[in-house]
Amino acid sequence: MFAIKSNTFTSVPWFYIMCGVFALSIGLQLVLWRRVYRTRSRAASLDYRICPECGYSLVDLDEVGMCPECGTPYNPVELEVVWKRK
Repeated sequence: MFAIKSNTFTSVPWFYIMCGVFALSIGLQLVLWRRVYRTRSRAASLDYRICPECGYSLVDLDEVGMCPECGTPYNPVELEVVWKRK
């Protein structure tokens, strides 16, 4: 009597697959944003005395020097500029 045309687009739940992909992409963006926000907040709370390469705290070290963890040279002016730019 009534013939329902079936094609591959309607037989696969594309809507649900696309909703899942969209939800995963939004979730990933939120996780990455949270990580950036927490890292910037930590840097600001330590007066930007964190190595931008490895995240090592430079609070108790000399004003100018090398990071003991990764060997990156640092000074307070450059640290603040780098952390505010990130």
